[in-house]
Amino acid sequence: MVLNSQTKTLPLGKPGDDFGELLCPAGGDGFWNVWTTCHEKAREIRQEQGGYLLAYRRHFFVVGKRYIEFLGLDPGDSAWSAMDHDWAQPKDVAARERLCTQLLGEA
Repeated sequence: MVLNSQTKTLPLGKPGDDFGELLCPAGGDGFWNVWTTCHEKAREIRQEQGGYLLAYRRHFFVVGKRYIEFLGLDPGDSAWSAMDHDWAQPKDVAARERLCTQLLGEA
């Protein structure tokens, strides 16, 4: 994940933001995910198919709960609902920060 070096925060999900590679660790290529370069298209796919909208650099992908478990996160965590299942442009940025803390092993 690309953190802002001064504020130590994640990108807010504005066009052009680089989300880094945190959500695509080694071994994750065995999952069937839907990828797109457009956040709005990824949001539409997630709304139609369910799942979780994640970000990799300047791309977006929609995954199922097994991928979230692979990352070491709980797909049932209330933070996902608070974020509207959207890591890139979450409704609740603090909920994403909580998940990121877990992901980085700082919880």
